[in-house]
Formats: sequence, C-alpha cells, structure tokens
Amino acid sequence: MHWERVIAMFLHLTIILHILVLPALILWLWRRKRSRFIDDHGRQAINFQLTLLIYLAVSFLLSVPTCGVAPYVLVPATYLLAIVGTVFACIATHHSRAFRYPMTIPFLRGGV
Repeated sequence: MHWERVIAMFLHLTIILHILVLPALILWLWRRKRSRFIDDHGRQAINFQLTLLIYLAVSFLLSVPTCGVAPYVLVPATYLLAIVGTVFACIATHHSRAFRYPMTIPFLRGGV
C-alpha cells in the first residue's frame, strides 16, 4: 500500500535529523503491528541509527590515542555512510523492496 511506503520512507529519512533515534522509534512502535513492511524497515532504520551513534562515539574515543586525528577521518566517513545508506534505503522503499543497511549491528531482531 502507498501509506506503508510513505511511513517506511519517513523512518529512513529520520537519519537526516542528525541521527536522532527517537522519531523513528516512536513511529515504528506506533505502526509496526499494522504492516510487516513497516516493521522490517523500522527495525532496519533504528538498527542503522544506533550503529551510527556507536561509530560516532568510537571515533571521538579514539581521538585521544590518535592525537585528535580520528574524528577528522571517521566522522565524515560515518556521515557519508549515513547519506549513502539512506539514499539506497529510500530507493528500495519506493520500489517496495526490503533493504539491509551495510555495516549495521542488529540490535532489533525479527521481522521479515
């Protein structure tokens, strides 16, 4: 259905809100029981956002042993991964296909 794709697309686009997990989590919890498509895409989007937060935290923790160089390399790489992953996820959602983000830790399991 069209409304499923719109909600799933919004779940992926919440990454643009500077990796705030809360909007995606609220929307996913509200709509996941109505659609397996939304449940799957919501799980993927939240897993990806949590993984990106971990990558950013690790890059800042590595700033001490690398004399401040790590964040200048890892933070842009993390944001590039977020942008590219979001674009591919939105394309897959538009075509009503499942999508798995690369390099994602599966915190929320289950679904499709």
